[in-house]
Formats: sequence, C-alpha cells, structure tokens
Amino acid sequence: MIDIDLQVLETVEGISSRAIESKIRNYHKRNLIVYNV
Repeated sequence: MIDIDLQVLETVEGISSRAIESKIRNYHKRNLIVYNV
C-alpha cells in the first residue's frame, strides 16, 4: 500500500509540475507576442 501511495504522489507531482511548466511557457509566449506588437 505504501509503495502504491508513493507512486501515485510521484505521478501527481510530475503532472502538476508539467502543467505549471506549460502554463509558464504559454505565459511567456503571450508576453512575447505583446512585446512584438
């Protein structure tokens, strides 16, 4: 049970970190578009 819980936590953290990275990238892309305009 403990091993499964740890794996679930690791996957959740990985997904959340990836989502944050994608949000940051999208945010930077929007800023670049604004700066270019």
